[in-house]
Amino acid sequence: MGTGQDAGIPQMGCSCKNCEAARWDPSRRRAGASLALVDTAGEKFYLVDASLHMSGQVDRLLHTHVIAGLGALQGIFITHAHMGHIIGLSLLGKEAADVKRVTVFAALEVCEFLGFNPIFRRMVQRGNLRLGEILEGEALELFEGATITPFVVPHRKDAIITYGYLITEKVEGDGKGRTIIYIPDMDLITKEIKALVKDSDIALLDGTFFDMNELPGRDMSEISHPLIEETIRTLGEMDTRIIFTHINHSNPVSDPSSKEYEHVTEAGHEIASEGLVLSLRA
Repeated sequence: MGTGQDAGIPQMGCSCKNCEAARWDPSRRRAGASLALVDTAGEKFYLVDASLHMSGQVDRLLHTHVIAGLGALQGIFITHAHMGHIIGLSLLGKEAADVKRVTVFAALEVCEFLGFNPIFRRMVQRGNLRLGEILEGEALELFEGATITPFVVPHRKDAIITYGYLITEKVEGDGKGRTIIYIPDMDLITKEIKALVKDSDIALLDGTFFDMNELPGRDMSEISHPLIEETIRTLGEMDTRIIFTHINHSNPVSDPSSKEYEHVTEAGHEIASEGLVLSLRA
């Protein structure tokens, strides 16, 4: 539903090349990174993360992929407690959509964070939201034929704890289903993450920054995200379809005519586009 860093593209008050282009060309705009998980009949859906742009994202989803309206929302899985991944929850309260008992699935520490926050605590008390702890490695059934499993990824301490998600097609017997992993934010690619990517059919990965030259005046070594050019080298050649998301407004890959975008595609990978549709069915 969105492929940009938390504030999206364009960012308020920014006159960089990408932001200026996005103001004039809607195809260059990026909303905050998030996913919708929709059953094949279009009658049920879940969200992964609640972005700053969730209102417009869900409206588009309801007009394109979900026939049953907002009442078909079954729950929201949260990766971590940074602003761009939880702020959209506020749009579900009495002052806006006023949903009824939508479950927010997250790690215990993130549930506690939301429960202590006066805005989200009030939404729980009013019955808009329920907080549901999910455990690392514990699969939950989404729809008939699909499950989601959280796993911990390294990310900044102020995020409390960060989950990535493994979304899997269920198959009968011991057969392996088709899998998609989603990691919009992380500090580095560990050997465990590399193994997960290798074992998946599709990997949506943190592509916040391309290289060390994007933010003049700031020490990029202090910004906790793997650089796209480093990720390409680290992962090497594998059969997994790799798609970079969570693109910062400074990232040159947001311009499809850039040499950096070309570098990614020449390596056999992709930059996520708004409205991209992926299927668990082979």
